[in-house]
Amino acid sequence: MTAKSNSLCVRVRNPICNAGAQTATATTTETFITAQPTDVLSYNLIGLNIVDGQNKSIGEIKDLILSEGKLAGYIVSAGGVLGLGEKYVIVAPAAVKVSYSENDKNWTATMSATEE
Repeated sequence: MTAKSNSLCVRVRNPICNAGAQTATATTTETFITAQPTDVLSYNLIGLNIVDGQNKSIGEIKDLILSEGKLAGYIVSAGGVLGLGEKYVIVAPAAVKVSYSENDKNWTATMSATEE
């Protein structure tokens, strides 16, 4: 192994080089990506009220659960009055339809469930 490739291995801490391999394999990982117009940012979701088909409040999205880099659930506060008696439930992302109205410049979240 040449000194040049060895210094590259040290700089990137390539485990292949540390294992005594004779050739270094270059791997690349994507660091920066481009957000798509259809992507939803977390600050648009946290605090969003979830309603049912009759526009009755089910609860508010309080936080998101990420598992292995993917959205795994919404933490939703449901029930209660002025914060008393509310409970927290975890809702599957597939159960909530999040949409944006370009005309109203407004995010909405709906699901077919009741507050209970």
